[in-house]
Amino acid sequence: MNQLACCYALVRFMPHSDAEEFVNVGVVVACPQTGFFDFRLKTQNTKRVTDFFGLSPKIYVAAVLVMNGELHRVKEQLEHQPGGDVATRTRALFEGVTHPREAQVKFSKARVALADSPEAELDRLYKHYVDRTFASAT
Repeated sequence: MNQLACCYALVRFMPHSDAEEFVNVGVVVACPQTGFFDFRLKTQNTKRVTDFFGLSPKIYVAAVLVMNGELHRVKEQLEHQPGGDVATRTRALFEGVTHPREAQVKFSKARVALADSPEAELDRLYKHYVDRTFASAT
């Protein structure tokens, strides 16, 4: 099977930008070759995140829900926008949504991974960077 180039960015919660401390709370993956765009955000079991910053869970949930809405909007735009070059549209929407911003929820710099399946790569990246499966490996 041919591997596909998948662009991805980590979604980071950074409520105190002056301290530059963050926690990875999600992943956005786009595969321009196939028009794939999807994401996963941590919306449950947020104790690790809120304890790290000493915040009320309500603050975290509110910030993530705003980002969730924005990412859903972008995904729907890609799925329901007919015509044109799918690769160019996918790349442009990914770059547009992951651009640097002043907010509590930000994105890492875009990275690229080769994968057999963008869906499986999204799951793998989420488990590694958000669920931190590497930390429990012996």
